Amino acid sequence: MASTIPKRFHSDLRFIVVVREPIARDLSWWKMIRSENANGRRLELNVSANYTDFVLSNLNKSLTQQHAKNPLHVGLFVQHLETLWAHFNRAQTMVLSFDTLHANFTDSIRRIASFLGVDFQPWEKKSKGEITGRRAKSVPQTDIDPEPCRLLKAFFLPYNTRFYELMSMPGSPPEQPQFPPFADPCPTSLQ
Repeated sequence: MASTIPKRFHSDLRFIVVVREPIARDLSWWKMIRSENANGRRLELNVSANYTDFVLSNLNKSLTQQHAKNPLHVGLFVQHLETLWAHFNRAQTMVLSFDTLHANFTDSIRRIASFLGVDFQPWEKKSKGEITGRRAKSVPQTDIDPEPCRLLKAFFLPYNTRFYELMSMPGSPPEQPQFPPFADPCPTSLQ
């Protein structure tokens, strides 16, 4: 991306990255693709009818291939940020948690507006001044079987650990909230 944008604009760019707990993101993506395929929009992706089979297939692929065609690799946020920050200043990027954005929508939008250098102008207000907007639903824990969830947690653990380390390093924009730990998406029997 950096090579496609003239260098003279690089310092003016701002990036907003919203990350979701990787297992919940993967399950949400799988459901979306299945829904699109069911609605007649064949996205030419081989998506198993069963999420457990999908996970096991992609975990097996991840052992032999390291490229973006594996849907699990989309959840390796640390790699995406390291690539971005190799070309752009860290202070140009605001990283938000999907769950925080969902839970604290108004505060998140205020922070984004400040980061972008624009005035905060709520477009709709409830009686208490809370901005309303379309919000994605959280992924219920019951949607994930224990075994694939355990395997996915093990797969993502080293990447999530590096991600938290990266997020704690100096250089964040002042509007950047402290990044919270991801919620555990696995059934409570695994905890």
